[in-house]
Amino acid sequence: MCYYYIGNTEGRARLIDRLMKTYSKNLRELLAVAYSIVRDFDQAQDIVQEVLLKLLSSPEKLPGLRNPLAFLKTCVRNESINFVHKLKTAPAFDEVVMNLKAALSQDEYREIENLLWIRSFLEQKSPEFQDAFLRHVLDGCTIRELAQEMGVTTAWLQKQFWEIKSRMRADKTLLFTIIFLKF
Repeated sequence: MCYYYIGNTEGRARLIDRLMKTYSKNLRELLAVAYSIVRDFDQAQDIVQEVLLKLLSSPEKLPGLRNPLAFLKTCVRNESINFVHKLKTAPAFDEVVMNLKAALSQDEYREIENLLWIRSFLEQKSPEFQDAFLRHVLDGCTIRELAQEMGVTTAWLQKQFWEIKSRMRADKTLLFTIIFLKF
């Protein structure tokens, strides 16, 4: 696991304080994570708020965190994926792009573009595998931790991640070659 448990009330109060500070400081980033999946800004806001309310409504179940931002991103990502699975609809891609450009800064928009690019390499994989890959790349969870959670060998998961990363490198190399040849 990417977290450890805190059993006492004082430790939990400090954890809730850290979680609230992390939430406040990184709200736009959390919204970008949700928006990149649900493709609706209002729904992204609802999901981010719902995640926080769920975490704060049951503080006794709240894990102690080494990295509160990574934990919040994972919770927001999972809640967003659950929402999309329930809804099974997605707006037209052009509409998504227009809404993204209007709602986010250029850096945030670029970050979402990169996340969508990463997701394009994971389309044929299971949701559990996609989540594990994103947690490894974005949140820093180790392959060993993720393999244990998934019930697969570390060697198998490492090979799968290596193949995806190789395809990503090849795609970026091709893109840079095309850009270079145009100029």
